Amino acid sequence: MAGRNADVLIGSRIMQHLMSARLDHMPESAGAVANNIREFESLREFFSSSSLVALIDLPFLLLFIWVVYYIGGPLVWPIVIAVPIVILVGLFMQMPFQHIIETHYKESTQKNALLFEIVQGLETIKTSMAEGRMQARWENVVGMSALSNSRAKVLANISITFSVFITQMVSVAIIIIGVYQIAEGQLSMGGLIACNILSSRAMAPLSAVAGLLSRLQQSRMALNALNLLMDLPSERPDDKDTFHYGEIEPTLDVDEVSFSYPGTDKAVLNEVRLHLKPGEKVGIIGRTGAGKSTLGKLCVGLYQPVKGSVKVGNIDLRQMDVANLRRKVGYVSQDPLLFYGTLRDNIAFGLPEADDLSIKNAAEIAGVDEFVRDHPAGYAMKVGERGSSLSGGQRQAVSIARALLPDPEILIMDEPSSNMDNQSEQQLKMRLAPYLKEKTAIFITHRHSMLDLVDRLVVMDKGRIVVDGPKQAVLEGLKSGKIKVAM
Repeated sequence: MAGRNADVLIGSRIMQHLMSARLDHMPESAGAVANNIREFESLREFFSSSSLVALIDLPFLLLFIWVVYYIGGPLVWPIVIAVPIVILVGLFMQMPFQHIIETHYKESTQKNALLFEIVQGLETIKTSMAEGRMQARWENVVGMSALSNSRAKVLANISITFSVFITQMVSVAIIIIGVYQIAEGQLSMGGLIACNILSSRAMAPLSAVAGLLSRLQQSRMALNALNLLMDLPSERPDDKDTFHYGEIEPTLDVDEVSFSYPGTDKAVLNEVRLHLKPGEKVGIIGRTGAGKSTLGKLCVGLYQPVKGSVKVGNIDLRQMDVANLRRKVGYVSQDPLLFYGTLRDNIAFGLPEADDLSIKNAAEIAGVDEFVRDHPAGYAMKVGERGSSLSGGQRQAVSIARALLPDPEILIMDEPSSNMDNQSEQQLKMRLAPYLKEKTAIFITHRHSMLDLVDRLVVMDKGRIVVDGPKQAVLEGLKSGKIKVAM
């Protein structure tokens, strides 16, 4: 029951914290995170039935020692001497065992991280002809992990085998001493048999404790890994009270915002200032790495500024509940990701209660209906893992429909047509234009054709806004060379 409750309650709490963790503090390797969560099973096992039974048996050790002393007198000495020897040897073995377990844990994490990379990048590995290289890396990591695992098992077996050996020696010692006691008339044959049986029962918990100590280091590593995960900053801290403001004005203010990723000294954004009035459409362009996508993620609360503030309706995002914020501010990522399931499930991913008409309207604007009509399953078609059954442009269309479904007042679209052909992009613009008429929108793009939807243009370079003005004036300045920014 303890193990089951741990699975349900603690497992749920870990996943809840993982999904609310701030993206700017997440570990780089998804495989390492998955391995840390999986290690919860070893921690749960340590606190489940076998460990509890071993701990419950320990008090009976004292009872059995007292009974052996009451029956056989000197026959208790082999047990009294053996108990501290087994415990001390078990504790002494923890020092090398700890080092080996830490090594094995790191190698196991590397193995899982590499496995994730191989599975996710199988297409790239094949087209790059890198099968041999990845095979060699995999064999190297697996070999190191297997070696450290075998060393850990050897030490664990030594500890357990030693306790069994001492148990047998105690039994031999009791029989030898008991024979002399019987010869002197101080003990009966039945007393010797009783003491021998009780000595085995007294030593049994120590064998369990030896096994328990061998699992202690593995559980300690799992606990440390889970603690690192649970220490990640959350979007919803327990000590933070959020306030629901109801209807707010669809304005967006970026006020002197600076941002850098944890562990890096270079600022991705440096004192950025941007103001969007209700209904304004702004395009953001600039060279790769200028900070455009990071700015978009800050505006939807995925990251938090190191300095300055981002406000929606003159309200700092840090005051708002993230769910309430993301209903008001829709976001389309430049890397559209779909999940295994149906097309309908992916469009209504955050709003499973959405009705079919709302899903259809969002799908029509995004262009999803163009390829749904020809499929026999319609919106029940399977998209495959990570949307593998769809093309890049189709995945983008589904991602756009997902963002449009809650009908947000502010829409941020990061490279929404990068995987679409010119005709699909043109049709998308035609459908978006009437929808965005009353909306506030930001388009982050390298494709100047998408700028037909905006009336104001912002140029970013090296984490700063270098130009901000009417679209036509900025484009003419870039074309004439008056505005010199590498694109």
